[in-house]
Amino acid sequence: MGAVHPQVTRVKYDREIANLSRDAARHRSLGIFLLAAEYPTVLVGFASPKLKPAAFIFAMHVDYSDYDLQAPSVRFVDPFTSVPYKASEVPTKMMRAVGPPRPAAVPFPSELAGQAPFPSNPGQPPGSPPPDTPHAPPMGAFMIVEHQPLLQDYGPDDIPFLCLPGVREYHDHPGHSGDPWELHRTTGAGSLARLVHVVHKYAVEPLGGWSVQLTPQISLGYGEPPL
Repeated sequence: MGAVHPQVTRVKYDREIANLSRDAARHRSLGIFLLAAEYPTVLVGFASPKLKPAAFIFAMHVDYSDYDLQAPSVRFVDPFTSVPYKASEVPTKMMRAVGPPRPAAVPFPSELAGQAPFPSNPGQPPGSPPPDTPHAPPMGAFMIVEHQPLLQDYGPDDIPFLCLPGVREYHDHPGHSGDPWELHRTTGAGSLARLVHVVHKYAVEPLGGWSVQLTPQISLGYGEPPL
């Protein structure tokens, strides 16, 4: 038996399911499907309307045991078997941009040819050509955006966890001891609707279509064997 009375947790659980179900038509158009809701867990499937033919990306299994004394536990699973994905099996790492775009040092033909880079210039990124250099691209023409995966793991055979405030695995991680669940408990960080929104934003919205990789194989092509 958990630390929270089951009836209290059940009321909060039912509220989360009702809030998500209220917008079922819009969610379906986005490829979000409520597959199962058996207290204290819920299974939400994610598909991409952009893919032709359409396909499920994965399903998210959320456990609301002891909610909201504890944050919900989140796992990503096969939508047909509910078996948790290993890090090597999950189809996306849910990459997100970290910080605003920043100017990059502009590559110049001498650098591309393997020659020595330009010396540092005050007020400009290292390796940038002098501002009066002929044909130098304008500063800011090339921008760098750093990315970070929302799905974290310790190795290819481990079960990845959603590195996000409001998720039990995030707050149980020793690296996040300075960001306890209590700071997020009343903000809605653990709500089902919010978790679904975040996962859809980083796992489904970026999809543009199928990616096909063909590996050619060369072998000797024999005809009919001789008599």
